[in-house]
Amino acid sequence: MPTITITSFGTGHVDAPWSARPVVVDTKALRNPPEDPDVRRRMTQLTGLDRDVAHYVMTTPGAERLVEAALLAVYDRLIEDQDADVDVHVSCTGGRHRSVAVSEELASRLRALDAVTADVQVVHRHIDRPILFPSDIRRNSNGRYWVVSHPETGTATRFSEKAVHHLMNDMHGCMAGAWMWRFRPLVVRALVSIPAPITFVPDDAVEMARALRQIATTPHLYRQSLRELPAMLAAHADRAVAAGELWTWDKEATA
Repeated sequence: MPTITITSFGTGHVDAPWSARPVVVDTKALRNPPEDPDVRRRMTQLTGLDRDVAHYVMTTPGAERLVEAALLAVYDRLIEDQDADVDVHVSCTGGRHRSVAVSEELASRLRALDAVTADVQVVHRHIDRPILFPSDIRRNSNGRYWVVSHPETGTATRFSEKAVHHLMNDMHGCMAGAWMWRFRPLVVRALVSIPAPITFVPDDAVEMARALRQIATTPHLYRQSLRELPAMLAAHADRAVAAGELWTWDKEATA
C-alpha cells in the first residue's frame, strides 16, 4: 500500500523538507492569525490543530480552491503510479497556523475518499518552533530565500538568505583557497536581490560537499544557531553527485 505523507512547514526556517517530486501547496495567500488584529491576541499562541484557527484559515476566500487543487494533484499522482508514495509539502511563513490547518483538512478529505486506498500520514515539521511574523522574515533575511534544487528530479529546498550569507562569511575562516573558489559565485551574489540562477556540475558539488562538511565539524568557527545548515547542504550536494545531475542555486522573494 502506498503512503501519502503530508508535511507542513514554515519557509522562515532553514530546514524545509525535500523529496524528489513533491506536490507543493503554498498557503501564504490565506489569512494568518498573527497578522490579523481582530484575532491576533486570541489565536497567535494556538496552532492549526485548534478548531478556531482551522475554521479561520479554511474560511479564507480561496482556501477551498487551494485544497481541491491539492486533492486533484495527489489523486493524479496516484493514478500515474498506484504503487508509488506521494509527498505533499504544505508551506506558510512559520509552520504553525495556515500550513497545519490546510494539511489536516487535506488529510481528512483524502482519508474520506473511497478511491484513495493509500495510508495518509501528517507531519507538522515546525509546529513547535517559535512564532514567526512576516516582518521577522523580512528583517532577518531581507524577504528572500536561496532555492537549492536539482532540475532533473525536481528536488528543491529553501534556505533563508541570511543563513546562507552567514555561511559564506564563516567559510573564510575554515576553508582552504582551493575549495573557496568553487563557492565564489555564491559569495559574489550573496547580497544581490534576485541574481541569475547559479549552476554547479557534479565535480564541483563533490568538492563543495567536502568543504561544507569541514565547516560542519568546525563548531568554534561556525554559529551555533546555524550549525545544521552546512551538513544539510552537503547532503543536498551528495544527491547531485549520486545522480550525476546539475545542482542549481536560485533566489526568490517571499511574502
